[in-house]
Amino acid sequence: SPICLLLSFKRQPQMSRYQVAKNIPTAKLMNFFTTKLKFTIDKANLRFEGYIVYNIKGHIDRFVEMLKTEYMSRMRFKLVEILKATSLDDWKSLAGREDGNEDYVGGDLVRLTGNLAGKSAGYLLKKVGQGIGDSVTTVTSGFGNEIEKQTEMIGVGVVGACVNSLVSGIGEGVGNTVKGVGAGSGKILRGSVQGVGHIVGGVEGGILVVSKGVGKGISNGDGQAVVSAFGDGIFTLGAGVERGAGTALSGAADGVVSVGQGVLKGAQSVYKGVGEVFIGCQGNS
Repeated sequence: SPICLLLSFKRQPQMSRYQVAKNIPTAKLMNFFTTKLKFTIDKANLRFEGYIVYNIKGHIDRFVEMLKTEYMSRMRFKLVEILKATSLDDWKSLAGREDGNEDYVGGDLVRLTGNLAGKSAGYLLKKVGQGIGDSVTTVTSGFGNEIEKQTEMIGVGVVGACVNSLVSGIGEGVGNTVKGVGAGSGKILRGSVQGVGHIVGGVEGGILVVSKGVGKGISNGDGQAVVSAFGDGIFTLGAGVERGAGTALSGAADGVVSVGQGVLKGAQSVYKGVGEVFIGCQGNS
């Protein structure tokens, strides 16, 4: 006969229940879903049509196994119903918020976008920067070695070694600077979009507080409730704008630090190359 199930449960994952996935492209994502993500399924209505079989022979275990196989295969077609009834309880972690609970808060969707965009763009820009930087280093290193090799063949290897040191130092300097710019760009992007999320959250929260207060004032004839709501709403809005600006500024500052570190490492490489030129030339003059 037909079966109708009403499914509700709250998932609180525990690391000890699951084996951590390794050495596969989606390992980090799968580990997050299985060991960390919290969600609630509330009143998922799962209806199954009747199942009829004839002329079953054998032990009762065979019948149980047939039912199990059939209904497990049918469960795959109920995924949409389950997803419609699912709500995430991990918004604080997903959106990168520092306060509040795990429920959805105004601006979380934009903050989540900032988190994902910043991480993915940061990873991409960092990898591209590393690739370009390493290529510059490799090319200049090879170029410098070739100069040294050719000058040794005609008896002026000291000059060639000096030029090699300088060229290699400049190449490493450019490479490190490019790497710093790549890492810094991702942090700036993430901070900017998360900042927008904080501001949106402040605006939504402020409007909500004001509208509740106005509604209460109208229903109760209480003018003080309306005035208080506007004050609280402006405070909430201001806090959102302040936090948004702070997050964007923090992202920009982190980006500047990353670029600065890259430039500093680059300058050190160039300085080292120049120093080796003078040491090499003086030591062999």
